[in-house]
This record gives sequence, C-alpha cells and structure tokens, in this order.
Amino acid sequence: MLFSETLNEFSNQKAWLTLGNFDGYHLGHQALVEKLVEAAHADEALAGLITFWPHPKLVLNGETGPFYLSLEHEKKALLNQSKLDFVVQFPFTKEFAGQSANEFIAKLTKHIDIKSFVTGKDLTIGKNREGTIQSLKTLFESLEIKHITIPSLILEETVVSSQAVRNVLAKGDVALAKEFLGRNYAIDGIVTQGKQVGSKFGFPTANLSFDRLKYLPKIGVYATWAVVNHQHYAGVTNIGLRPTFGNALTPSIETLLLDFDGNIYGEQLKVFFVKRIRDEKKFEGVQSLKDQIMHDKDQARRLLENE
Repeated sequence: MLFSETLNEFSNQKAWLTLGNFDGYHLGHQALVEKLVEAAHADEALAGLITFWPHPKLVLNGETGPFYLSLEHEKKALLNQSKLDFVVQFPFTKEFAGQSANEFIAKLTKHIDIKSFVTGKDLTIGKNREGTIQSLKTLFESLEIKHITIPSLILEETVVSSQAVRNVLAKGDVALAKEFLGRNYAIDGIVTQGKQVGSKFGFPTANLSFDRLKYLPKIGVYATWAVVNHQHYAGVTNIGLRPTFGNALTPSIETLLLDFDGNIYGEQLKVFFVKRIRDEKKFEGVQSLKDQIMHDKDQARRLLENE
C-alpha cells in the first residue's frame, strides 16, 4: 500500500475512493473498505482512501483531552493491513477546513480519474459541514461519478462508530469494544521508571509512558495481554490515580507481567485490554493490597485462559 500526504503520485490514475477520519478503524470501517476494494479491483481500478490528520475535532473544536482510538502510527498500521492500493492523508488545518465540499472534490478529480466514491451514509465534508450525503450525490452525478453508500454496521443493537467505541470504553467494557473493533483495544508506549512502590511489595510493575491524546478505558484493573521485545505475556493492568499512595492528577497505566522477571526500562510495551476485573480502590494497609493483587493475578489468569 502506498501512503502519501499529497495527490501528486496519482495523476490520472483510475480509482475508486472512500474518505473519512477512520479513527479506530472499527468493523464498520473495515466492512466499507472491503466492499470498496472488491468493487474497485473488479473494475480494474485502484482502491484508495482519503483521510486527515490531526482529527478535525482537535483542530476545530479545541479537543485537548484523551480522544484518539488510534494514534497516527496505529492508524497507518491498521490501514496497511487492508488490501487498499493507496492512502492519502491530508494534513488538517483551519485553512484546509475552509475549503467548500465542491473545492475539495475538484482538487481530487484534478489529480485522480475517480470512477466511484464508496462512503458511509452519514458522511459530511467541507466548510461548515456543508457537503452532506444528499448534496454530494448531486455533485457526483454532475461529475458522472458513481456514489455508493454503505449501511451502518449494527452490533448488540448499537450502530458501530468511533464514538460508540469510546462510549463502551468509558464504561470499562473492553470486551464489547473488542466486538466493535474486531480486535482487543490496545495502548502502547515506553516503559519508564515509576516510584517502584510495587517492587517494594514484591510485585514490580511496568509503568507506561503513553500519548495523552490516546483514549483510555475507564479507571480500574484489567486482565491484559502485553507484548515487549516480540514476547507475549499475560498481565494485570491498572489504569488509575493510585489512591492508596496519594491521588495523582492524571491517570497512570501500570502493568504487572505474569511469569516475567527482567528489566524492560526504555522498551516499547503494548498492552491489549481483555476484561475489566474491578474498580480501582484505596487500601488501608500493605497486606490488604498484596492480598488483592494475588487475587487479581488469579482472576486474570482464568480470564486469559479462556481468551
């Protein structure tokens, strides 16, 4: 798959396109892309995806807190697993957002021989979101471009969307998030040295330095899989404010790797969330904390054995 931030490489290429943010690349996104690729290749055309970075909500609405289901490197990796021929990711700025839908589509058609657009039914583009599905259909008809809309995917009586994934993560339901995404929700980062409180109690944890724009599951304790140095480990992960040792201002992510003994400071660690075990809570003493950790480890093992 060819990845680009400009249209220069695609001069006069015959292609079918889709466009959108594709944050999280959930099963609804995947179903749309599969249909696009199948139809494009049947037409002996390229299958291309047009997307944007940063997400428009961060640029236009001033979002500053945890937001992304997939950071830029994760989004690229997910799209790279598809059978798309190319992805164009435009840098999204306020100036870029000032284009009308007609101007933006004209820019695409100037470079690419577009045969069809395949989109979801709720797509809006252009300045002030003026490019609705209905107005786009009219525009595409005038340009003799076919427009195919794909119905939303519904699972568990819920329309699968990026916001739906955020909603279930906010409840800590990482198992349902997996159903929507088609994979376990994951967060990666670098292992850094924390306060080493766990080590003093015999339970050394990996403290994860992660991008603060990444959306976090609800504060609590989770059964997780973790990957470090290409090795997989069962784990118990706490997302929280560490109330037993004085509340922190921002959540930390700490993972106790089961059946592991080693130094991984400075290494890349990726944590996959499987099942929520319990709320984070404040313990009155060291022994009660140690007893709870042993119980969490046993529960995580049972949950992960069935995964």
